[in-house]
Amino acid sequence: DIARGAMVCSTWRCAAAGKTLWSLAAPRLGLVGRIVHRREVAKRRTRGTVTRGILVGERRESVVLRSVDLCSANAGRDDGLLPSVIRELAVLRSISDSRHSGVVTLLGSEIVGDQVHVVMGFAASSFASWFRQPRTSTDHRRAEIRDRFAQFFAALAFLHGRGILHRNLSPSNVLLDSTGQVKISDFAHSRTLDTPLRPYSPEEPKLRPQSTREARRLWYRAPEILLRQVVYGPTIDTWSAGCLLAEAVTGEPLFPSDSEIDHLFRVFRFSGTPTDSSWPEALALPAFSARFPMYSPVDLRLAARAALGCDTAVCALRATLSCRKEMMETVLNLGVMLGTEGTDLLYALLRLDPDRRVTAGGALRAPFF
Repeated sequence: DIARGAMVCSTWRCAAAGKTLWSLAAPRLGLVGRIVHRREVAKRRTRGTVTRGILVGERRESVVLRSVDLCSANAGRDDGLLPSVIRELAVLRSISDSRHSGVVTLLGSEIVGDQVHVVMGFAASSFASWFRQPRTSTDHRRAEIRDRFAQFFAALAFLHGRGILHRNLSPSNVLLDSTGQVKISDFAHSRTLDTPLRPYSPEEPKLRPQSTREARRLWYRAPEILLRQVVYGPTIDTWSAGCLLAEAVTGEPLFPSDSEIDHLFRVFRFSGTPTDSSWPEALALPAFSARFPMYSPVDLRLAARAALGCDTAVCALRATLSCRKEMMETVLNLGVMLGTEGTDLLYALLRLDPDRRVTAGGALRAPFF
């Protein structure tokens, strides 16, 4: 009503734009009632309606309002709050005291009838849109990648330091605000770390809905999860970070698979098939098979040398990729953009063995940055 009344006259418009009137009305309006100029931007049954608006009060700020209809999300059953909502709120509240610049800000939550509302800070863009932007010069793009991934690894190291696994990092879940600040979002699949590490329930594909969105989640998933390892740690997130780093260079997903077995084979073609020397524990995992095709890992250092025009390196790279010729362009692009230091980091992020894979803190200390 305050917002609608602002159109009546200039005096009322000035009052509605100030904070005094809103401060007086806030106790009656509640959190959601103070969000004006709303515009719906997305809608999904289980994730709810996502709306952009302006939160007014002591100050005005752009926010994102996610509203979930519990009756619809629970398919008519009286199951209460969705576990994903509880998980996300619990994680964001547990770190709210730090107000880390690299994590999306939780501004509050509210339950009104059958609707649960979550209000978070607004970010204008994401890695998904940044990856698809027209390419600028190599030097400019490399500087952008260095800056944004340094922020990203700092935020990820913070989360891991607070005992939080994200478990669903993807281009759409890493946001960019108007100043270029990276913000990790969407903690619906996150888990907290226990010491010692405890088993997590393995995901069974038959129990998950088949959708394009679900297939895209596979593209950034660590191989140990697909091989049904039930005890894992923070390096599942650094694997996803490696996939994001490669996509920042090429503009295309590194492993655009459409099924779990397709994803595993694409991973093996790039990082090699597990062996006694590269990842011995994998050979005993439930979903591993001795009949998997054998591939050697791509030599990314060789790719960096080939990108510099070394004829010997180009010939050697072609020989090693003779059965994977479709990867040649991707590998050379990685070498051109990242150089030796960047390809070393990418190799460390995409190590098959999670115990040998670099941590977020280790990545942040890499010479590439």
